[in-house]
Amino acid sequence: VEVAIYIVCYVAYLGPFHSLVKTQNAFPLYRVELDENTLTGTDLIQVLATDGDEGTNGQVRYSIVSGDTGNDVRPLDREKLSRYTLTIKASDKGTPLQSTTVKVIINVLDENDNAPRFSQIFSASVPENAPLGFTVTRVTTSDEDIGMNAVSRYSIRDTSLPFIINPSTGDITVSRLLNREDTDRYRIRVSAHDSGWTVSTDVTVFVTDVNDNAPRFTKPSYYLECPELPGIGLKVTQVSATDPDEGSNGHVFYFIKSQSEFFRINATTGEIFNKQYLRYQNSSGSSNVNINRHSFIVTSSDRGSPPLLSETTVTINIVDSNDNAPLFLASKYFTPVTKNVRAGTNLIKVTAVDDKDFGLNSEVEYFVSDESKTNKFSLDRSTGWISVSSSLMADLNKKFLFKVKAKDKGNPPLSSEVAVEIVVTEENYHTPEFSQSHMSVTIPESHSVGAVIRTVSARDRDAAMNGLIRYNISSGNEAGNFAINTTTGTLTLAKPLDFELCQKHELIVTATDGGWVSRTGFCSVTINVIDVNDNSPAFSPEDYFPNVLENAPSGTTVIRLNASDADSGPNAVIAYAIQSSDSDLFVIDPNTGTITTQGFLDYETKQSYHLTIKAFNVPDEERCSFASVNIQLEGTNEYVPRFVSKLYYFEVSEAASKGTIVGEVFASDRDLGTDGEVHYLIFGNSRKKGFQIDEKSGQIYVSGPLDREKEERISLKVLAKNFGSIRGADIDEVTVNITVLDANDPPVFTLGTYNIQISEGVPPGTHVTFVSAFDSDSVPSWSRFSYFIGSGNDNSAFSINPQTGQVTVTAELDRETRPVYNLSVLAIDSGTPSATGSASLLVTLEDINDNGPTLSTHQGEVMENNRAGTLVMTLQSSDPDLPPNQGPFTYYLLSTGPATSYFSLSTAGVLTTTREIDREQISDFYLSVITRDSGIPQMSSTGTVQIKVIDQNDNPSQPRTVEIYVHYYGNLFPGGILGNVNGVLRVFF
Repeated sequence: VEVAIYIVCYVAYLGPFHSLVKTQNAFPLYRVELDENTLTGTDLIQVLATDGDEGTNGQVRYSIVSGDTGNDVRPLDREKLSRYTLTIKASDKGTPLQSTTVKVIINVLDENDNAPRFSQIFSASVPENAPLGFTVTRVTTSDEDIGMNAVSRYSIRDTSLPFIINPSTGDITVSRLLNREDTDRYRIRVSAHDSGWTVSTDVTVFVTDVNDNAPRFTKPSYYLECPELPGIGLKVTQVSATDPDEGSNGHVFYFIKSQSEFFRINATTGEIFNKQYLRYQNSSGSSNVNINRHSFIVTSSDRGSPPLLSETTVTINIVDSNDNAPLFLASKYFTPVTKNVRAGTNLIKVTAVDDKDFGLNSEVEYFVSDESKTNKFSLDRSTGWISVSSSLMADLNKKFLFKVKAKDKGNPPLSSEVAVEIVVTEENYHTPEFSQSHMSVTIPESHSVGAVIRTVSARDRDAAMNGLIRYNISSGNEAGNFAINTTTGTLTLAKPLDFELCQKHELIVTATDGGWVSRTGFCSVTINVIDVNDNSPAFSPEDYFPNVLENAPSGTTVIRLNASDADSGPNAVIAYAIQSSDSDLFVIDPNTGTITTQGFLDYETKQSYHLTIKAFNVPDEERCSFASVNIQLEGTNEYVPRFVSKLYYFEVSEAASKGTIVGEVFASDRDLGTDGEVHYLIFGNSRKKGFQIDEKSGQIYVSGPLDREKEERISLKVLAKNFGSIRGADIDEVTVNITVLDANDPPVFTLGTYNIQISEGVPPGTHVTFVSAFDSDSVPSWSRFSYFIGSGNDNSAFSINPQTGQVTVTAELDRETRPVYNLSVLAIDSGTPSATGSASLLVTLEDINDNGPTLSTHQGEVMENNRAGTLVMTLQSSDPDLPPNQGPFTYYLLSTGPATSYFSLSTAGVLTTTREIDREQISDFYLSVITRDSGIPQMSSTGTVQIKVIDQNDNPSQPRTVEIYVHYYGNLFPGGILGNVNGVLRVFF
């Protein structure tokens, strides 16, 4: 049977569907490829079997015997089944029936018939201080198609939003600075589109708060006129600040920056209360004109981390409150007046003061409470003077009683009242006369307070008020020592007298009658004060601290004390005595108070003495006082320092460090105090031997390097002396012999630092250098040593021969990973303990060309339909090697694939087009590029550059039918707009 195959292909003209059939046949297997949107009924392939028989035996029938489930005709869907394997049977109608089979494999090619689908409903949070480029979230899609049909590109149409999206990855990033206080959430419409479909979803971005706003007071400053505050804890005012931040960042609390003496603040509400009573104070005449003004700074802070602060100034000016009524200076006012006084004469002045208030609150006016009782008198409202307003001739012996009110000008006004009595009398013709115009009295200074001294007496021949006498002391009593009964004239003592202050008092006593125009008589009184023994002797000072030399001869004056007595005469005679003492080596002259020695004073036996001296009156020994005398002996330098040993032997290792104590010498001095202090010093050439001595303790210690090989035995001369210059006879000398013991010295390298350069490409085992050290110790085990590498040998790149000091490479070296090795090379001897010498080995690696260049640019763009020669991009590369193993770089296109027919690449890396490009045919190119460096030998690498063809609107649109599937992930769709359907230009073949 022969089989012939022909292909019939129909061009679809409706919608976006088109079909493509390809065959690759090799008997007995046939392959067919077609698009999944091929229309039902389209002929794909015809198999033709021939039969050499005739008649019914040569009539051929065809059937699909396997691979077509259900044997029905339905649309193809690659996403459900991408390959069909059919077995086709050709059979004749003869008897017996003859048949043959052939296999046809149909591969269904993908068509972009599925829209991308967002993987979820997206939402994210971003802090408002997120920097530009901060990734907020990533949107992702899935697509049942494959290949380029499943590649989605993302976009955000609303360019006013402060976000952009990466079209390839779906990463949404911040493109402009955010401010939560302006907008706290964004709804971003994100579109995903493949080559034929576009879907959209809303991404909700919540802007989270950052503490970027300090609290702001509602006023830049607060000023308040506040009345006086008579209580504590009263609300004075309130400040307020707001913070637009959220949560703790916007939670505001208050405090006074510098603690106020007068005010406190509620941290939560900003209410300000007083902590003290605040009264208005008169500032006139004061250096502080702002005495009533209180200013302080209130700080508002949020509870962010860190917190932000702002400040405002609060000024509270205390103004006077009318809280005090005027007060009269007298509880009652009285005056007599003669009957023939003329109208207009001022009689008496009432005075009320309001000195606790100020301003209008303290200005006083006077009023008569009942003017019907004062028709004979008038009152000046401003001054308080009461004057006669009409004749009093008919009012002899008449009393006028009325009340005067004093009222201030405050709001509301306050007032008080006082009674005024006026009596009309006859003329006052006579002056009071004392029985004696002068009298003298003598009293002791111990006279009791309140006791009567003398009574004075005067008489007046007038009658009634004009003859009523009152006594006063008009002068001589400025200290207030005396008092007089104004009615009886009895003179008494008001304060204790002191003869020592004043021995005589001259008083003037007056007798004044009660007439309206009063008359006064005078009497002089002399009071003589006599002394009594009322003062004890007193030392000044009460403590004495004299010094006296030891060995002073008997009778040496130590000190003379002096006590005084404020009394006079016999009451002031003073005698002295030693009340108590801790020694009998001192005596005192009872008349002069001079203390002298009696006996031998030895500083080494006792250094100080204490005496209590009594000073007393001779007539009355109970009148006494005491002084403390502390006598300090001053020693003399009687003895010379002497070493307890005449020769000292010490040993010390030559390896001893500075400060090591070798030994101690000691000298004694029988003197006490500073005279007995011993000072040590090394003198002469001994000071150059590498040792010093502690001046006070006598400890000898190492002060410089020791070398047993140079000087094994050292002799020092040490002096012991008292403080001060050397006088010859006051010093002692001793010899100190020190033996220097051998010590294990470390090996010493010939160089402190070795600098070596080697190539980075040398193989392991390569010789680097030799290091060398020597050890001059005499002990064999101390002079033998081995070499080691200490620090800096990362990855064990080097090794050293312990005996020869040869350094070799033990690992691969890469300058690009580590260009320099700083090795610590050690030489350790065999001593116990061992001693170590060290040196630095600095190995610098020289570059070789062991790295190929790497493309730095991988993507470019070109507009479709541009003419040949259009510049696409200039390639850039990098190379970790050093010059000259880097650039300049040369570039070549691999001559594989159709892309090389569209582009040309110069050796300098300039990529240009060689022909016009149609994006509808090819939208992306992938070029393989070879990059070579300039090193020897030359290194190269191959990279891929993607060129995207940018679309132009060069195709008219055509009508088509598109099915759109919308997937909703909520529970119940409430209705509304899902999105927009837009037409896409496309060419069909």
